[in-house]
Amino acid sequence: MKLLSIFLFLCSIARVCAFAQTGAYERMFVFYCLLLDLEANGVNKKIVPDCPDCSNFNKFLQYIEQGKVQGDAPDITRETRPEVDDTARMLINKGHTGEYRSTLIHNSVKADRDIALMIDELSRFVEGTIDRLPREKDWIFEGLHKSIQRVKEHRLLGRADAYEKKVRQALEGLKDDEDKPLKDNKGNTLKVETQKVTYSLQPNPPQGHQSDYLRFSPAATLRSIQGTVSEEIYQRISNEIKSACVAASDDSHNRNIESAKKCSSAFCALKQLRNFS
Repeated sequence: MKLLSIFLFLCSIARVCAFAQTGAYERMFVFYCLLLDLEANGVNKKIVPDCPDCSNFNKFLQYIEQGKVQGDAPDITRETRPEVDDTARMLINKGHTGEYRSTLIHNSVKADRDIALMIDELSRFVEGTIDRLPREKDWIFEGLHKSIQRVKEHRLLGRADAYEKKVRQALEGLKDDEDKPLKDNKGNTLKVETQKVTYSLQPNPPQGHQSDYLRFSPAATLRSIQGTVSEEIYQRISNEIKSACVAASDDSHNRNIESAKKCSSAFCALKQLRNFS
């Protein structure tokens, strides 16, 4: 019983670590949307419209997490233009990475876990408002661009972790039609190890931050056994990997990723337009 409790505890830690960066960077993305709203409209008209004193990052954080600004707010930063990566790291270190009240962020969001809709609405807001941002305040757009890029990348990393876990389970102890372990071309028992490739964050984080991650790669995993097994076994393992990835896929998480990818692409286009206009 004690061993089971320890195992479940370690699993929960792994899951928190996998998605901690995402929660921190989503908070940064929302805050920079808020700064754009304040700059363009003079007040928080569209983003966290009911939050008092929302230009204060600590009070903003308290509001989206607790639904009110009352008592002592979290002490994360008092910077009026907080650096995205540095502030995200402080949020992670102090545990501000879990759920928040997305219904308080934009009036079109009606469910607190509908992150995909929230990102879509914030993206539309930025695209419709960015022309009113003065050139001297381009640091706001840079913060928007970097934070949504980080959201996209860390959500992709989280999904890759989920895929790898399921693939490992599927490949452990594979048997042939006679219920015997699969063999490679040399007659040895086949053991397929999942493979990872280096994934570099773009744009690169400042010095002192992790910029390169190892991300599970189904293609690299298949390449590692290519030529060492028969075509029949290769196809079987390929099918097992595909099926495991499908089984590990989460519709809600996939929608969140697609929204972040679409938003990131839109901001890349906006950045080019601002650079050439």
